[in-house]
Amino acid sequence: MLIILLSHCNLDDKQIGTFGVSQDLQSSRSNHLLRARYLPDKFQFRLFDSSVILIDTAWAETEWIHGENGKINIAGDSGYNMIIPIPTMNDAKFNFEFEMADRTNDSFGGEGPSRNRQVIYPRKLNDKLKIVMVQINPDTSLGWTRPLVTDTIIFTKIK
Repeated sequence: MLIILLSHCNLDDKQIGTFGVSQDLQSSRSNHLLRARYLPDKFQFRLFDSSVILIDTAWAETEWIHGENGKINIAGDSGYNMIIPIPTMNDAKFNFEFEMADRTNDSFGGEGPSRNRQVIYPRKLNDKLKIVMVQINPDTSLGWTRPLVTDTIIFTKIK
């Protein structure tokens, strides 16, 4: 007889040794991670499905890792977290993402939009960062295998 016992595990993103991203600008600032704020040159985008996505002022912080007892460990000098708030994000509509236009300034790609934001990972924090919006190809036979760049956003560092 085989008995399998499952227990509830706390599977949040605050696991020791995993990379972290601040939930909001205030926590980034209070944890001394904030390095810059960036103003986009566009705030509104229409997707292929006619929905509208709004973005807000982004912030960049030092790359960090979750340590023991809630401690934050700086990850080194491999790059930064750049968080782009998307206040109107509907997680069910994962049909776009943002990417660094300059792939040489991309430390390891981005993560798809979630929790009303998207995170990308520049290696350097230039005064201007060019980001492209990529959408799922409306041709369902191509989908994410051949996404389409549909917009470019210039983020300018706020002095």
